[in-house]
Amino acid sequence: MFELIRNHKRWMLFLVLILILPSFVFFGIEGYSRFMAGDQALATVDGEPITRAEYDAARRAQLDRGRQMLGASFNPALFDTPEARRQTLEQLIDARVLTQAMADGMFTVSDNAVRQAIAQTPAVQRDGRFDSQLYAEILASQGMTPASFEAGLRYELARNQVLEPVAASGMVPGTLVVDLLAALERERTIRLRRFEIADNFDTVEVTDAEIESYYQANADRFQVPETIDAEYLVLDSAAVLADVQVSDEDIKQYYEQNKQRFTSEARRRVSHILIEDGGDAEAAKAKAQELADRLRSEPGRFADLARDESADRGSANQGGSLGWITRGALVPEFEEVAFSLPAGQVSDPVRTEFGWHLILVEEAQDAAIKPLEEVREQLADEIRMQKAGARFGEMASQLTNLVYDQAESLEPAADALGLKIRQMDGVRRDGAPSGAPELFADQRVLLSLFSADVMREGRNSGVIELAPDNLVVVRAREVHPAHLAPLADVEGQIREILRRERALAAAREAGEALLRRLQQGGAAAAADAGFGPEMQVSRAAPAALPPEVIEGVMGVVSDAELPVYLGASAGSAYVVAEVSAVAPLPEPAATTVDSERTALANAQGEAETRGVLQLLRRHYDVKVDPYAERVVNEGDEVM
Repeated sequence: MFELIRNHKRWMLFLVLILILPSFVFFGIEGYSRFMAGDQALATVDGEPITRAEYDAARRAQLDRGRQMLGASFNPALFDTPEARRQTLEQLIDARVLTQAMADGMFTVSDNAVRQAIAQTPAVQRDGRFDSQLYAEILASQGMTPASFEAGLRYELARNQVLEPVAASGMVPGTLVVDLLAALERERTIRLRRFEIADNFDTVEVTDAEIESYYQANADRFQVPETIDAEYLVLDSAAVLADVQVSDEDIKQYYEQNKQRFTSEARRRVSHILIEDGGDAEAAKAKAQELADRLRSEPGRFADLARDESADRGSANQGGSLGWITRGALVPEFEEVAFSLPAGQVSDPVRTEFGWHLILVEEAQDAAIKPLEEVREQLADEIRMQKAGARFGEMASQLTNLVYDQAESLEPAADALGLKIRQMDGVRRDGAPSGAPELFADQRVLLSLFSADVMREGRNSGVIELAPDNLVVVRAREVHPAHLAPLADVEGQIREILRRERALAAAREAGEALLRRLQQGGAAAAADAGFGPEMQVSRAAPAALPPEVIEGVMGVVSDAELPVYLGASAGSAYVVAEVSAVAPLPEPAATTVDSERTALANAQGEAETRGVLQLLRRHYDVKVDPYAERVVNEGDEVM
C-alpha cells in the first residue's frame, strides 16, 4: 500500500483534494476570515479565534465524507469519538497555523503550476491524456466548478510549500540502513519445548472455600454496571420511502424540467502543434504553414511532428493530444476552428495569444439528448427521493412534537407515523450487548438514554439526529441499578480463573525445572528434554513465536557460548528455548536497502515536519481554551 502511495503521489493528492476541498471551501478559507459575535472560541492562533461554528462545520463535513465513502457500512460511532473530535480541532489549528505562515512568507503558485498539477493527474485523464470533460464531470459530482476548485487547489499548493521542503529533507545514511536490515534478517537456530496450561488442568483442584475467598477479595471484578432495557423508534429514509408513489405523469414532467441534464455537449478529440512567435510572428506563421503543407501530403505524421516541433511540451510528449474538449475549455480562436473542422482534417495556422497552432480533429461528437425511456428509472428514483425528503420533513416535525407533548410513551408517535417500537435490553453506559443495532454505539444515544429525564423520570428522549435521514428517539423501559453479581452467577468464571492460574503456575514450575537442568548440564541434558525440531527465526521472520520468546532468542549474541537456554511465560504456556547457532550478518539486497532507505527518510521527514509544525504553533501563540476540552470530551451535547 505504501508503495502505491509513493508511486502515485500526484494521483493521491488529487483524490485527497477532491474529498477535502468541498468542505474546506465551506469552513476553511472563508472560515478564517469569519468570526461571528458571541460564538465562543475553542482556540486562538496569533490572537485570531477558531470558533465553535467552524469546528461544528468541520465535524459535519467529516461525517458527510464518511457517509459518502462508506455508504451503508458507515458507523457514526467510529467518527464521533473524543479522539476523532480532538483530531478535528487539531487539524483546524494546524490549518490556521499553516495559513498564517503561508501569508507571512508570501508563498504563491503560478497559473501554469496549477494547470500542470491538474493535467498530470491520472484521475482526470483518459488513455493517459488530460480530458476536460472528465475533469468537469468529477468536479460536478462534488458540486464544484473548475474556477472554485482551481482557486482551492492554488491555495492548497501554496500552503503545502510551507512544509513540503521540510518533508523532503529527510536523509538516512546507507550504512545505517544496511546495519538495521542485517539485524532484522540475522537468523538464530532454535528448538522449543512448550509446557501448556492444558497439560495441568486435570490435576488442578479448586475448593468452594477458595472460590468464596476469591469472590470476597475481588468483588470489584464482579460488579454488574447499571443497565437499561430500552425501547426506541427509528425514522429513516426506508420508513418514508415505503409509502411514496411515482406516476408516469410525474416522470414525464420531471424529464421536461430537467432535459438539459441529459443533453451531452458537443465535443472534439483534438491534437495540436504550437509554434511560438519568439518575437517574429511572420516567421512563426511561415513555419506553421510549412508544417501544414507537409501534413496535407503526409497526414499520418502529425504525432511525430508534434513531438519534434511543438512548443507545448506537455502535449508534445503525447503526440500533440489535448484529449476531449468542450466549448469553454480553451481560448475562443482555437475552439472556433476546432469545432468547425471535420474529423481527420488539419487546419491552416490559427493565431492565439500563445502563438500559431495547427489543429487536428481526431474525433467529433455532436450534442445529443437521452430519450425518456433510457432515464426513466433514474428519474423515478430521484422523484421518489424528493417526495420522500418532503415527507420526511413532515414526519420529523410530527415525531418531534409527539415525543415531547406525550413524553410518557412512544406509542402515540409510533401509531401516528406508522413506526414500530423496537426493544434492546442490557444497554450500558459504554455500549450495548454484542449484536445490538449500531445506533447503540453512538454516544449521543447513550447519553440521552442515561440522562436524568429518560432514566430517572421515565420520559422520552428528544429526537436524536444520527444522520440527516436517520432520527432516533429512546426511552427507558426498565432500569437495573449497578450491583454485585451473586456468587452463584460467577462461580464457574472464578473456578476457571483459579484453575488457569494454578495450571500456568504448574507449567512454569515444570519449565523452570527443565531450564535449570539444561543450564547446568548443557547439551547432554538436552538429549531427553523433549525439544521440537530445529527452526530458523529472525526479527523479520519470527515464525509466529510469542514476543516474549522472540525477544529472548534474538538477545543471544554471536560470541555467546552456545547452546544457550532460556525460558519465558507466553500466553497459555511456558516456553523453554534452545539457541544452538547465530548466523553471520547477511548482506541485504541493494533494492531492499534503497527501498527501506527511502521509507526511513520519508518517516524522518514526517517527524521533522511535525517538529516544525510544533515550532510554528509556538511562534503563532496557539492557545486552546478549556471550553474545547468539554466539546472534545462530551461531543455535540455541549453547546
